[in-house]
Amino acid sequence: MRSVRLQIATAVSSVALALAMQAANHGFEAAGSVPDIESCGFLAGSLGALAMVYPTLAALVAGRAVRALGRVLMPGIQEAASIGSVVGLAGACLYFGFGVLLMALRGADAVLTPSLGILLGLDCLLCAAAGALGAAAAAARLQPGWRDASGQP
Repeated sequence: MRSVRLQIATAVSSVALALAMQAANHGFEAAGSVPDIESCGFLAGSLGALAMVYPTLAALVAGRAVRALGRVLMPGIQEAASIGSVVGLAGACLYFGFGVLLMALRGADAVLTPSLGILLGLDCLLCAAAGALGAAAAAARLQPGWRDASGQP
């Protein structure tokens, strides 16, 4: 039963990360950001900014997922890090996968280059690493012996 709960929480968190990435993309579009790759609607901002924003979102979403799981299942730091890396990787792959699929369906084949594939792969790995860090930090905070600078748990 515990593994089913972990799998459901991981899947829901991955979808939440993909939705958060979509919201960030809309934020870049609303701000009038000029994309580095033309006709690539799912990468609306500059590539440098997106390489920082998307992993940050992965860390935040994975940390929230582990804190929510910690109330029920209390995962250890290593287990939380693996959950976070799966959330980061699956959420990013879900977002980028749908983006590439929609580009291909719209006929924007000129943009689907190997360099874009490498860029998206690297961003997925960054999201996985950031998800692991965010989840491990959240799990460490849930451990009974953890105290902040003021001595509060």
